[in-house]
Amino acid sequence: MHMRRYAACVALLGSVSLAQAAPTCSNPVGEWQNQLGSTLRITAVQPSRQLSGTYISPSGTTGSAYPLIGWFANSVAGSTASSKLPTITFPD
Repeated sequence: MHMRRYAACVALLGSVSLAQAAPTCSNPVGEWQNQLGSTLRITAVQPSRQLSGTYISPSGTTGSAYPLIGWFANSVAGSTASSKLPTITFPD
């Protein structure tokens, strides 16, 4: 069950579209929604870069909000990676 939620969160972050204009890659607090209707609501980012919020899926557990905790890291300065997007991880 945890692995499915983790995979859903990763998929959500990989294909997010802004539900509202508030959250950005540098300030992810807000509501993110993917094309399948799953919602990731990030409510806080601590100085340690720990984030917290909820995940809501429109299928299977419709209406149930699952608490989540993860970490947010900006890309490394001087990186030669083609993507400069921040990394967000969620422990299992």
